[in-house]
Amino acid sequence: MLMKSNSSLIKFLLAAFLFCLSFDILCQSSILTDPRDNNSYKTIEIGTLIWMMEDLRLQTKLSHCPNYNLDECGETNFYSYKEIESVCPKGWRIPTVEDWNSFLETLEEAKLARMFEGNKKLFRVDFLDRYDVFEKNRLEIRPIGRTEGNIWKDGYYADYWTTNPEIKDPRFHIHISQYSISGHAHKHNINEKNEEKNRKFAVRCVCEIMGN
Repeated sequence: MLMKSNSSLIKFLLAAFLFCLSFDILCQSSILTDPRDNNSYKTIEIGTLIWMMEDLRLQTKLSHCPNYNLDECGETNFYSYKEIESVCPKGWRIPTVEDWNSFLETLEEAKLARMFEGNKKLFRVDFLDRYDVFEKNRLEIRPIGRTEGNIWKDGYYADYWTTNPEIKDPRFHIHISQYSISGHAHKHNINEKNEEKNRKFAVRCVCEIMGN
């Protein structure tokens, strides 16, 4: 009886060790390979987080590639707000507003101003035409636009799903343009019932470095 108990305990500890080891490698590696589809992503350490340096490309039931063409999913994909809790690989998550703030601290001339309106928290960073966000940033963010209904809006901007613990609205997102970054949540154009105007945004995932 004692031998069986010891054997079970050893198996449990071994499984736990292997799980933690695999999680540590998954989070801290310079290359993340998503086991769900074997897509690989470059990563970078910023502060206490590991960031994906590429947009998530996982195919889901609600995701849409640019122009709704699977052949164009090689660089990005766009997702519904209903997917943000499960779309990142295991051990990874959608960035918070504070995570983006940490990223902004790596940009030159980042002057942050916060504004409050009702029960919504808004923020905006304006570089006053002196710093092109797309020209130089450690996350290699580029202007990939968004989808709106059946149309790919490929303007000189990028939109990303974000979480904001202060308002707990799953529709919170940030808009990155050439000289500014802003974030907010709203109901219009983010509604599955109105497919013609429904917007879907890109995703970058982050992972907390173990030990922090």
